[in-house]
Amino acid sequence: MLKEERISAIADYIKEMQTVSMADLVNRFGVSPNTLRRDLSKLLENGNFKKIYGGVTVNNNNKSLIDYTERKSKTSKDKISIGKVAASLFESGDLIFLDSGTTTDAISNFLPRNISYTLITNSLQLIVAASELSNVKLLIIGNQFNPKTQSFTGTDEDTLFNKYNINKAFMSATGISLNNGVTNSEFNEFKIKSQVLTKSLSNPNQENILLIDHTKFDRTALLTYAQINQFSKIITSGEAPLKYKEYFEKNNIELINSHLKTKPSVNPHK
Repeated sequence: MLKEERISAIADYIKEMQTVSMADLVNRFGVSPNTLRRDLSKLLENGNFKKIYGGVTVNNNNKSLIDYTERKSKTSKDKISIGKVAASLFESGDLIFLDSGTTTDAISNFLPRNISYTLITNSLQLIVAASELSNVKLLIIGNQFNPKTQSFTGTDEDTLFNKYNINKAFMSATGISLNNGVTNSEFNEFKIKSQVLTKSLSNPNQENILLIDHTKFDRTALLTYAQINQFSKIITSGEAPLKYKEYFEKNNIELINSHLKTKPSVNPHK
């Protein structure tokens, strides 16, 4: 890859991830730290990005988060297939948390209408879809609306989820990495995600299910909200890299390929 092409690819990656670490960029683009620093010095000249401790981030004063509709259009077929498989896991009487994000939002197209269940969510799209269904009890969290992510964040208490006995939590992520776990870039969403995963540590009945398209593997965003082994199922599109398949099998995590609509020969021990 030519220098100009590499710098352009690095810029595109930072825009999509919003915040990335130096280590992530070195690993992803196969360059030395010195070469990366020279590339970043060129990128920092136009003001679209700014350096932070240990990495680089999009300069929100110059360019804000990638718009929700733009993120939604990327790999949209993959997200739809993931959403359909996720919705097939709903059961009567479930108390379900649905995370915000373009992948989890795809569930809105497939919300079951023939069973009764409760949904807790901060996603505007899921709120609108669920509000039209008489079989769904809807609980909305968050008191601040972010138009860029089409979600509500901000709660009055850090122990909000202690009062809810969630039995299934469907979560999204900006990236997944064997070294850095499950990550995202936005701090207010990170707080909600972290609270949901923390509650599962004291609630053995809570099953955490991660929804990620195949482009999220080997990506790391600024904030780690969970370790991979906190999830019992991972629904993704396409094939997961071999090292992840091996990790999932070792940790009894069920991997579901949404395009195949079948489950590989991994027998999780409950």
